[in-house]
Amino acid sequence: MKINNTFSGTFLKAGLLVLAIFTLYFFFTANIVSASTIYCANGIEMTSQELAVAVGAGKVTTSLSRQGGTEIAHIVNNTNCNLPISVSSYKVFEPLPALSSQQFYDGTSVRNIGGNQSADLSVSVAACKTQIDIWYKDAPRQLYTGTIYDNYNTLPFAFNAAMTTEDYCTFACSANSDCGTNGYVGSPFCQGNGVYKNYKTYTCSNPGTANSYCSNSTNAQLQQTCTSNQTCSNGSCVQNELVVSCYAAPNPANTNQSVNFIAAATGGSGSYTYSWSGACTGGSQVCSNSFSQPGTKTATINVTSGNQTNSSSCSVNINQGCTSHSYQQCSGNNLYWYNSCGNQEELSQYCPNGCSGSSCNQQHNISVQTNSATNIYNNQATLNGYLNSNCSSGSCAGSTSVWFQWGTSASYGNETTRQSINYSGSFSQNIANLNSNTIYHFRAVAQSGAGQIVYGQDMTFSTSGTSGNLLTVNKTARNLTSGNYSGFSNTIYANPSDTLMFMITIQATGNQDVQNAVVRDYLANNLIYKNQLIVSGAANYSSSSSGSYNYGGDITSGINLGAIPAGQTITITYQTQVASAQNFAYGTTTLTNSVSVTSSNSGYNPTSNASIIVTRTAIYGASSISTGLTNNLWVDSFFIPLAIALVGVWLMRSGMFFGIRKWADNRKKIYKDYKTEKKLNSRIAKIRKTEGV
Repeated sequence: MKINNTFSGTFLKAGLLVLAIFTLYFFFTANIVSASTIYCANGIEMTSQELAVAVGAGKVTTSLSRQGGTEIAHIVNNTNCNLPISVSSYKVFEPLPALSSQQFYDGTSVRNIGGNQSADLSVSVAACKTQIDIWYKDAPRQLYTGTIYDNYNTLPFAFNAAMTTEDYCTFACSANSDCGTNGYVGSPFCQGNGVYKNYKTYTCSNPGTANSYCSNSTNAQLQQTCTSNQTCSNGSCVQNELVVSCYAAPNPANTNQSVNFIAAATGGSGSYTYSWSGACTGGSQVCSNSFSQPGTKTATINVTSGNQTNSSSCSVNINQGCTSHSYQQCSGNNLYWYNSCGNQEELSQYCPNGCSGSSCNQQHNISVQTNSATNIYNNQATLNGYLNSNCSSGSCAGSTSVWFQWGTSASYGNETTRQSINYSGSFSQNIANLNSNTIYHFRAVAQSGAGQIVYGQDMTFSTSGTSGNLLTVNKTARNLTSGNYSGFSNTIYANPSDTLMFMITIQATGNQDVQNAVVRDYLANNLIYKNQLIVSGAANYSSSSSGSYNYGGDITSGINLGAIPAGQTITITYQTQVASAQNFAYGTTTLTNSVSVTSSNSGYNPTSNASIIVTRTAIYGASSISTGLTNNLWVDSFFIPLAIALVGVWLMRSGMFFGIRKWADNRKKIYKDYKTEKKLNSRIAKIRKTEGV
């Protein structure tokens, strides 16, 4: 077969061209794969070793620029791999290689710079020399001297670093003296009986390091202790002021009776020299003298202590001589004579039954009887007894004490207050705060003026299960809006938004005080508390002469009235407002408001209610319905409407209304023709515009 030479040559050339293209493709592909493998073996993120190769090959470049207190690192990543880096700054205190003293100042988080991308990372720099490092991944906060940070085989790895040109940073302190000089500060001051002065001490913590700082403390140090005759005043010890006084004893005295003038001195140096003059002379603290003539006798004492001298005078009244056996007076169980000057003389009589006042006690054989308890209610009772004495009223020398012992057993454990009586007769005592359903023992006791004690027989009584009704309460109300200022009632009528006043009357019934009384009001829904709380009653509840005052509490939360005396009545008033109309249905609604009173000694807690009947009507405002003449001609006149009606009838009968209708139809036709002509002209204009006419 013969092959065309031209065709075969062309085919050969085409084959060679395809072979050359595939050769070049595989060559470049191999180089690209090889380059990618150098900088990004895992195909995702560059390692520290790959980063070192990329920096050496110029595939990763960095540059720094300063803008005020900020250093900007510009990083260019010309590889196909992600580059994780961060930038940090450190304050530099000493020349390199002293890295441990450097202090972390600012840093960025790790930033991933994509392949063939660039980024700017900024950090703050200090006003002193600052080192800026560019790190592979995380930057360390503390650098250490001797550690190699530019080794890509270990982390952390810094592949670029720079340092600002400012002076080295300085430590806060290297020694205590850098912080200040220790010493006393301020003025002396008194503390107790000593003179003190503040001493200030300066301390350098972490000296010679970036973390050094200064502190100081002040302590009071004793400078001088004042002696016993000195007082610390305004920061110094001063001598106490010498104070001198004197008195005479006895005073008054009788003629020829010895009298002592006694001096008293304080302050000074603590050592005293005495000198008496006037009615007594001598050089000691006590000067003695007697006087033959009655009258007032005055002595003067001069005292010297250190460099201080002071004096004082004292007097004694001398009476004429005393009369012996002027009167008798008891001393212990003995009766003694006394002279007119009040001096005790010889024994007058021994008193075997004791001595009272100015006579011996007579022998009395007293006895006491226990009688039944009465008035057992409200956790209280009255104990009764009878004293038998052999002296009638007023005839006994000294009185007899009587009382009761009582308790829940025959051991008693409680006593009533002792009463003094000097006659035979009945006596009683009230006891309170008893327990309910409890049996109590009691007996009467008496003691004579001579000290004789006798006891009555043991008796018992029982308390009931409840403490009784100590309290009553009543609640009423009145409508202030309707003008009803006088009548209070348990049921009142009101409209929405009316203002009401409630009155609570509390009375302590019986003969026992009510303790710790608390009153609380429970407002019904749609009643709004408006305060104006006033409590009136006994003077112990009042802060004004009128017997009433405004309470600061809220009766809806409860107010404590304290103790209410037996038989006392307390009145409480306050104001409320009925809610607005939209809170009520049409017609009447009854609101029930209740109050309760409690006390610590009453088992019965009374309550009371007041009812408010609220009426909501369909029309709230006033309605105006014409029912007669208004003195207005146009409104009241009957003839004007009649005349208008007659004119209308005449116009219809004359055909004028038909003429008006014809005129209206004619106007409608003219308007329709105008509208049709306008629409036709518009269509003609549009056709001309389309055809270019």
